[in-house]
Amino acid sequence: MLYTRKVRKVDEGVSYTSINWNYMPPAGAGIIHPDLQVIVGANPTLFYERLLTESLKYHREEERNY
Repeated sequence: MLYTRKVRKVDEGVSYTSINWNYMPPAGAGIIHPDLQVIVGANPTLFYERLLTESLKYHREEERNY
């Protein structure tokens, strides 16, 4: 949270944060260890963009939140 707040102070254009974590074996590593990435940007990741789009579509069609 502290990191994303500092990024937003420097660049007010960012409004999305994604924290991703993977581990061996899905990460393809030779040694078991966690792998963490933090992405802060003006646009959502493709996965979250799809969630937002589908959520809005559902809300318009059903006139309620999912």
